[in-house]
Amino acid sequence: MAGTLQLGRALRPRGLWGFYGFPDCYNYDFLSPNYTGQCPSGIRAQNDQLGWLWGQSRALYPSIYMPAVLEGTGKSQMYVQHRVAEAFRVAVAAGDPNLPVLPYVQIFYDMTNHFLPLDELEHSLGESAAQGAAGVVLWVSWENTRTKESCQAIKEYMDTTLGPFILNVTSGALLCSQALCSGHGRCVRRPSHPKALLLLNPASFSIQLTPGGGPLSLRGALSLEDQAQMAVEFKCRCYPGWQGPWCEQKSMW
Repeated sequence: MAGTLQLGRALRPRGLWGFYGFPDCYNYDFLSPNYTGQCPSGIRAQNDQLGWLWGQSRALYPSIYMPAVLEGTGKSQMYVQHRVAEAFRVAVAAGDPNLPVLPYVQIFYDMTNHFLPLDELEHSLGESAAQGAAGVVLWVSWENTRTKESCQAIKEYMDTTLGPFILNVTSGALLCSQALCSGHGRCVRRPSHPKALLLLNPASFSIQLTPGGGPLSLRGALSLEDQAQMAVEFKCRCYPGWQGPWCEQKSMW
């Protein structure tokens, strides 16, 4: 595995090389009445032993595919939260807190043709953004695109559900970065607000759908109250070369 990463870096030195599903969390005990989503301590210890792999990686790609068994259980957010958090923990433990984390996401419950409803998009895409992920890898299996009808269903879902949500959360992340982090860092949820998401206040913004599936448009502006709420729920993780609580200072190294 290390050799594969080394070869990839040699051939494409600017590529974000890493392995799908690494690190894992193995938080699959969904039937437990006391399910918390936390990674077992033994799994965290095993991930710590993979320092040689993280040291060769240029990004981490945890999988947050949503198991179908989670549908309607209310446990999805806990499941995703700890899988993404484990990737950030691994990056810090490996000595590179700026290592990009790019979770793999699907728009269906895993191994089904059931689209994720809006609340599950919040628990997957929204949760990743709130923890400061550099982005996501949106994956769709060929089995979900085999027919004209399935492709049309995906387009309808993208036009009415996925597209507006992505515009919402990416705009929220960008505006928070500009308002809190001087545009030089990402907003990261404070531990004291484990449910906070980077979603736009519907009282301040509206997303306009274009008939026929044309481009979406966003209207509105952050209010002072919106900015104050962001500061309560989020803090800054500065990009390399910047420091300070609001990423307002250039680093000296």
